[in-house]
Amino acid sequence: MRFRKLRSPTSVQWELTPNCNYQCIHCYNHWRTCGTASTHIHYGIVTKQLIQNHIFKVTLTGGEPLLVFSEIKPYIEQMIQAGIRISINTNAALLTQEMAEFFKNNNISLLISLPCCIPEINDKITTVKGSFEATVSGIKLARKNQIPLSVNMVVTKLNKDYVRDTALFLHDELGLNAINVTKASRPIHGSSQFDDYALTLTEFRKVLSDLIFIKKEYSMFVDSLTVYPECSCESLETFQEFTQRKCFAGKTSLAIGYNGDVKACARDSKSYGNLSTKSLQECWESMEDWRIIDIQKLPQECHTCDSCYSCLGGCPIDSCNEIPTKCYRDKSNIPVPYETNFEKPFEYSSQDTFDVIHDLLFFEEDFGMRGVNSLKDSFFVTHSLHSFMIKYPTFSKEDLMNFFEISSEDADETLSYLIENQAIKFI
Repeated sequence: MRFRKLRSPTSVQWELTPNCNYQCIHCYNHWRTCGTASTHIHYGIVTKQLIQNHIFKVTLTGGEPLLVFSEIKPYIEQMIQAGIRISINTNAALLTQEMAEFFKNNNISLLISLPCCIPEINDKITTVKGSFEATVSGIKLARKNQIPLSVNMVVTKLNKDYVRDTALFLHDELGLNAINVTKASRPIHGSSQFDDYALTLTEFRKVLSDLIFIKKEYSMFVDSLTVYPECSCESLETFQEFTQRKCFAGKTSLAIGYNGDVKACARDSKSYGNLSTKSLQECWESMEDWRIIDIQKLPQECHTCDSCYSCLGGCPIDSCNEIPTKCYRDKSNIPVPYETNFEKPFEYSSQDTFDVIHDLLFFEEDFGMRGVNSLKDSFFVTHSLHSFMIKYPTFSKEDLMNFFEISSEDADETLSYLIENQAIKFI
């Protein structure tokens, strides 16, 4: 199995610094054994490469990116000027009013890490006393300034019993209507000290069931920010909710380390080149091993599973770095007994009319065209569909059916895809 290679990634995660004001026990930087912040690559080199390669979504991370806000700010402004959408992964403890106003004015979103609603447990996880109050203050400041934000709770044995409580705290005390809860994974440079904190399969499944409870009882949006094996879910609800996220490392995305090393995934240790000596394009071209899927390289229990090509064993970094006795693949749940619940496309009438969004951007790919919408999200169309959209900026469903000689059902599917990706709008 081979994934189609894009000419450039659609999104990039850029680690600005390995330094952090917290030292969370689950963080891959916490266990890092090499490198110092003083050796970070010049931010201008990376910014230039991102702009030249038409990268439209960049996540700034670390370490703690707000530690270097004054240094990175001019380059954020350059990226925004070039049409790049910026998001920041942060613990928000260092957020100031100046930063908040800058983020609001430039539509920069925040993903804020909050380990637990219990201050003592939160501070034990971050290993910094007072970290709970500092992060909560940052969330409140972001909310006051109307900055788009979401919260992520990374779960270990220390906070696994407080998922519902933390969600309720976010909802009732901070006015948030969403929570991301993500299983802590063994750092690539992991110490055996971490292994004691990792969840068992039973504990992990309890966390997923807690999220379903939160969604139903608190009417909150729930998600998890990593890729899980399909067989790790023991119910149809958790399967449909938490196994649709797939790994796109080396396929549509890559990561840039603070020293300029380019990797397929921020958690991986393998570098495909350094931006001080190679271009981003050269590094991207070198990631072919992430685009070729050999079933024999997947975990042994995946080889005979009917879901192997849709699941790929979950997170590939977890698969090669898993903790003995704490595997999240469940052999007894293979073959996976659940099916993805695909929504049926909306049925439009033949005379329904649509406008092509005027500010779409398109880039040539070997297999078609990559479109970029106003949110800087990418979608893909064939050359012929792209030509149709250029020729007919306003069209009806009947126009689409006649032009391509397709059925009403196929037209509905195409229209639904384009609307979902904000490429067209219903008039």
